This record gives sequence, C-alpha cells and structure tokens, in this order.
Amino acid sequence: MNKVINKFDDKSLDFYCNAYDIRIFLNHEKGNNSYPVTDLIGGKIYERGYHLSASEQRCRFCGKAKPDVTFRSKAHIVPESLGAKSLFADNYECDSCNKDIFNKYENDLNILLAPFLAINGVKGKNGIKKYKSFDLKSYITVENGLLKIGEAMGSENKTFVDKNKKTFTSMIDVPSFSPKNIYKIIAKVAIELLDESTAKNYSILADYIIKNKTLGFEYFIFCFFPGITIEEITLIGYFLKAKDDSNLPAYVFSLFSGNYSIQIPLFNDDQIKRLDGQTISCNCIPVPTPFDKTEFGEKQVKVYKAVNDTKVERHKITITFSYDNIEPN
Repeated sequence: MNKVINKFDDKSLDFYCNAYDIRIFLNHEKGNNSYPVTDLIGGKIYERGYHLSASEQRCRFCGKAKPDVTFRSKAHIVPESLGAKSLFADNYECDSCNKDIFNKYENDLNILLAPFLAINGVKGKNGIKKYKSFDLKSYITVENGLLKIGEAMGSENKTFVDKNKKTFTSMIDVPSFSPKNIYKIIAKVAIELLDESTAKNYSILADYIIKNKTLGFEYFIFCFFPGITIEEITLIGYFLKAKDDSNLPAYVFSLFSGNYSIQIPLFNDDQIKRLDGQTISCNCIPVPTPFDKTEFGEKQVKVYKAVNDTKVERHKITITFSYDNIEPN
C-alpha cells in the first residue's frame, strides 16, 4: 500500500499550473470489463464501448474518403494491445492507415511496454500479456490474478526480493525499437481524441504521422513509477496551452496506464509553419501525478529523441514493484 508521502513533483506542478489549462479523460478497464469513459472536466460520461465520429466519413490522416478507402474495421483510439477496449474512431481512421501503418507503429510501442503490460496483467488482442527474456529462461505474467515470475537455471536476468520493504526488483530485456514510431502512434491517439474542429488545426502533424518526414520537435517522455500498481486505468490527459505567444507546445498529451506514462508535445499547423523544419529546444518536463514521489522512491524519467529514424539498441533495465504476499514455488 502507498503511504501518505505520495506527492506531486513541485517543479512539474508549478510549470503546468502556470502554462496550461487541464482537460482529462478517464478510461477504466479492468479484467474483461470496460467501464464508462468520463470527461472529468466537462462532466460527461460516455457509455461502454463509446464510438467517436466525425460529420464526414474521411480519414484524418491520409485525407481520403469512400470509395477510395474503407472504414470497416473497429479502429481503437488507444491501442487494444494496451488493454484499452472502450474508445473507437468510427469514421475518421480508414482501414488502410489502421492496418498498413498504425499496426507497425504499435509493434514498437509494445516492445517498449512489454514488461509493464505483463506485470500489470493487461489483456491485449491475444490474451494476458507475457514477457520473456532474450535467453527465454525467465518470464513474467499474471495467472488467476497472481503475478508469476519464472527463472530457469542459468538465466541472465535475476529477480531480487527485499522482504523488509516488500519489493521485488527484476532485470528486464528490452529489444531494439523506434522512438519515432512510438511518437507517431501516441500522436495518432491524441489527434483522434481531439474534437473535429480542433483536429483541423493539426493537419500537418496528421500527415506527418503516415509519411517519412521530420518536423523538428519529435520526442517523448517515458516515466516509470516504482513500487506502485495503479489499477488497470488509462488516464488520458490534455494540457491546453494558456499563452499563445510562447513557444510551448499547443498541447501536451499524456497517456497513463499501470505503472508508466508516455508524454508527447503537439504543435499545431501555425506553429509548425513557423518552425519550418528547424530543430528546436523544448522544456521536457513530465506531467505531474500524485505518484511522483512515494515510499518506494521518485518516478524514473527517460526522454527519447524521435526526430530521425535511429533505433534504440537492445538493452537491459531494472524495475522495482511492491507486493503484499509472496509465495515461492
């Protein structure tokens, strides 16, 4: 259990309170059930399996409409592989962009998030997620509501248990992935959640998502919150820019789920035209959460540059989680 020392990071809180107005969507997914999607600011509650739609059946990304493209598939706004099953883009994500482009981007996102999805028992397209190490001698999954960690003799990855703190620390293998593809799939989610009139101001970004271009500001911030497990909740937060005359992103979009968050900047068409392909320096400050500081330590923050096609090489990380009871086999 988390203690009362849970608190926001003061620097992040001050920055976002001064620079942005906040709009948050709450999407609660648990087990096989999905609960209503709630717009916490607007006070709206959408039914389970809510379908967002536009006035015209036209893809927001390639700009094509029928009969040039089809809209037969269920287009999940937040990738289904992350366990999100409640929000759909009915008539503004075409089948071609969905299957030929976004599925590729989603694969890179799954590589980055694989251990976190497994530890949180997320049910994706093919059932409960299972993480396996490079040498196939260790694994992490959830069975019958219990976290299972397996290690065969000679495994390179070890798990260390601290019975005093009631935590375990696991060594995790992360395969190579493309930060640019991850930026693009999160930007796709953000653009699909924008209302129709606002989305029209992000046409350059929408076009960039499906093409091999560089805009100059592409990056994402990945945060891991040690020790805690937020229930299977996806928090989608928009932080609307308050000062139009600054160089801050018009929106900062953050996706929270389980023990992690991913954050990207969103620049509108006018801002991108002013940039004209130049690389800029951004103030990479993570969105504040009440889990920034807990008894298990401060959140771990990594900024990934996504301006070019350079991949992050395969590597190892260590992650720490808390537990109530542990039963060795």
